[in-house]
Amino acid sequence: MNKKLFQVSITSILVGLIGFNGCTISQANWLRKNYLNPPQILAKTTEEQTRIHVYEKASPAVVTLVEGQGHGSGFIISRDGIVITNAHVANGLSSPAKIVLADGTEVLADLIGFANKKIDLAALKIRNQTNLPVLPIGHLNSIKVGQSVYAIGTPLDAEMFTTSLTYGVISRLHEGKGIIQHDAAINPGNSGGPLLNSDGQVIGVNTWLYNDRGTKRYIGISLALSVKHLQPFLVALEQGNTQQYAQRPRPSKPQKSKIPELPPEGKTLTANFKQGDPTL
Repeated sequence: MNKKLFQVSITSILVGLIGFNGCTISQANWLRKNYLNPPQILAKTTEEQTRIHVYEKASPAVVTLVEGQGHGSGFIISRDGIVITNAHVANGLSSPAKIVLADGTEVLADLIGFANKKIDLAALKIRNQTNLPVLPIGHLNSIKVGQSVYAIGTPLDAEMFTTSLTYGVISRLHEGKGIIQHDAAINPGNSGGPLLNSDGQVIGVNTWLYNDRGTKRYIGISLALSVKHLQPFLVALEQGNTQQYAQRPRPSKPQKSKIPELPPEGKTLTANFKQGDPTL
């Protein structure tokens, strides 16, 4: 091998080694970036980000109303502590009522009124508060079948499951009755909690769980009173034009279950809130 050919061969080997080494370093950097130290938000889809945003924005304003071993949910709509819930939750609370805020703080509240026209809504006022987190109210005309919805409340166990999030879609709008049918899971204890849109606005108040009478299990049919009922109630509160007692029809037949169910034609059944009773 002559000297010139030998020099060319050495040069080719060196170039190859440098190229291979550069490729190895590049691959190592790529592996380190994407697998050993992945970006924190890499795994979050747009849908996940929306759920996280809604929960972080809304959950501080969701409360638990406690009476003995029973409880229900509610949400704050004013800085000074007006809480909205279902009438069947409020209609048996002690006076003053015990409310647990999302951060675990226990406060006292006074019942300030029930909705007119046999609508299952009530309001309480938390004592001595001026800067509480609040939930904004959405618009009725923004509610569409198929849109995503989010339910926050305290199902089943008031200590273990406080301010739990579930989500789903609107399945049907019972517009004449002002009822939103959706499939976000709700269970006993969720009653009075907010149904939210993707902007964290209240579009309904979770009120009923439609289920088979034998097991009381969640089967994907949840029902909420829409803002069609909530908005007039808020106006009545502002004007001082609310009932001082729950005005709802009595069921025509005795109900074996203590958990309110959807009766024929969407009418609201009475569900007295007593110590030890589960509530929806």
